[in-house]
Amino acid sequence: MVNYYQVKTLLQASKRDWSPTAALPADIRQNLRRGRTLPAQQSRRLNPRLVRQLPRYDGYQWWRAGSDLLLVRTSNRMIFDVLIDAFQ
Repeated sequence: MVNYYQVKTLLQASKRDWSPTAALPADIRQNLRRGRTLPAQQSRRLNPRLVRQLPRYDGYQWWRAGSDLLLVRTSNRMIFDVLIDAFQ
């Protein structure tokens, strides 16, 4: 299970590795839910320095979509968890 407090604390401590971004529009953002497929157009990989600091989960990768942080299963690109407004 993702420790939200730990992840949010790590993000705040490493602000030099990311820049704030506006949230996605509401109609797109509502599709960023657990169990849905990661939308390629609205998501991007994180800075490698930032990825090294975040907790690792075998078979999963961290992605960013707007201001949200997503934990995605690598085998099928299914969203496992969403940390809303993690990048604000």
